[in-house]
Formats: sequence, structure tokens, C-alpha cells
Amino acid sequence: MSTRTWLLGFAVVISALSSVAAQSDAPPTEKKPAEKETSEKPKVDPEAKAVLEKFLKATGGAEAHAKLRTRRMTGTFELPAQNIKGTTTGLQRRPTDSVMTIDIPQMGSEKHGSLGDVAWEVTQLGPRLKSPEETAQLLRTNYLDLPVRFPTLYERIEYKGEVEFRGKRCARLDCTPPPLVDETGKKTPQSVEVYYFDLETGLNHAAEFESKTQMGRLKIVMTNSDYREIDGIKIPFVSKQEIPSVGMVITMKVEKVEHNVDVTDADLALPEDIQKLIERQKEGAGKG
Repeated sequence: MSTRTWLLGFAVVISALSSVAAQSDAPPTEKKPAEKETSEKPKVDPEAKAVLEKFLKATGGAEAHAKLRTRRMTGTFELPAQNIKGTTTGLQRRPTDSVMTIDIPQMGSEKHGSLGDVAWEVTQLGPRLKSPEETAQLLRTNYLDLPVRFPTLYERIEYKGEVEFRGKRCARLDCTPPPLVDETGKKTPQSVEVYYFDLETGLNHAAEFESKTQMGRLKIVMTNSDYREIDGIKIPFVSKQEIPSVGMVITMKVEKVEHNVDVTDADLALPEDIQKLIERQKEGAGKG
């Protein structure tokens, strides 16, 4: 489970904290229309390709990532301004199946995850199937071997030069996800995601992206630090997520990472309430 994927789960926390944060949505990032592929403008431009190759090498290389079958991560998180602390446990199985448990003493326990092409959550607000946009974003960042697959996950990846970002000199890449396609074939463009890679280390230093939550669309800035090598793979042990529109900062610290542990079908199974939602969805589609 990538750290970004883990932090995406805190959209659940944001919803639960709607009484703390003002219920005003961040203005959506301007969506760029899908561009036609041409031989003059490759999917991944040469400069971006070089940045991503350095990133892959810095995180351990393709061979090390290929050895990973499963991952278990445990850690803590804190929202200092709201005086909230909690713990997290995440399980992942190749390629993108996952489940994460968030325990908040003041609020109880919440879960969310993905199985195949289904993304879900069970919170104090009840069970919910995530929208197509949320599902696409989660699955895109949920690959166990994300540094290997990164170049294939976007419709276009463009190098935007060297920039100073959050205390680091970085290479900026603008990554355009593929459009969402509904059952009628209609395509809906998705917001560009911006990644910053440390020029010195090659590692991912930060990212800026939009996340769709039950509070609306939120712009999120995430920074990574304290990279440590576990089983030949470098993983950030500290990640900070900032949500400017609601003045919220979430800091997550990884305590333990284990690879190739036993993760069973039962561990990743869809909760009963989620299965019922899927059945109702199928029944509704059948009536239509």
C-alpha cells in the first residue's frame, strides 16, 4: 500500500470532522481536455522518463519490487489542530487489493479498501461504495510495485522543469490520468496530478492532487520524508497531508512494515454491508 493510498483514506476522517472544519469545498483544479496522442508528443516525454527511471532505481529497482507479494503496515496519525490521534493498520496484496483500519479513540473504528475493481468504506456514516472517480484514483496509487508501473498509469506525463518545493529542489511532473468512461462510452477528463521528485535522491518528495470526498472536492498537498529501506525497498516513514481549504494537517508515521506476510482472502473480503450494496446496485441496474 503506497503512503499516498494510505493517506487517501483520511478523506473518511475529514468527513467525520465536518463539524470541526468549515463545510466549504476547495475550488476544483481546472480540468484539461483529453489530448490526442501524436508521434510528436509521446505519452511520457523523455525528460519525465528519465526522472521516473531514477525514481524506480532510488526505491530499490524493478527486481526488488517484483519480489513483493503482500504488505502489512502499521502506524499512527495525528491532527494537531483538532487534538486527534489514532492508529492505522493496512494490508495489501498484489496487485491492488487492500484493506485499511483506522482507529480513532474519540470516534471509533473505520475501514476502507479495495477488492478487484470495487472500492469501499465503512464509517460512522455507514457503508459506501466509492464513486468511479474515487475508485480510479485509489487503484491508480494502490499498486504494490507502484514505482515500476507509474509510467503506465497516466494518459500523459510531462516534465515541467526544476522547481523549489517544500524545502527541496525537485523535478516537477504533471501527470494526466486517463478519462473516466461510463457505460455509454462518454469520457470525463480527470484532474492533473503533480508530482515532485527530489533532484538529489530521486525519491518522491511531494504531490499535489484533488481527492473527491463526502465533503466535496478537496485539494491536497502531500509531502514524504524519512525514507527507510525495508526488504530492499525504500519507503517514506513520515508523510504529511495538508488540506488548505479546511486548514487541516494530518501527519502519518509508519511504525512497522512487513512484506510477503500471509494475507488471506478472508482478510480482504468485502464486508457484508458492502456486499448488500453491490447486490442492490445490480438489482437497480436490472430494473433499468
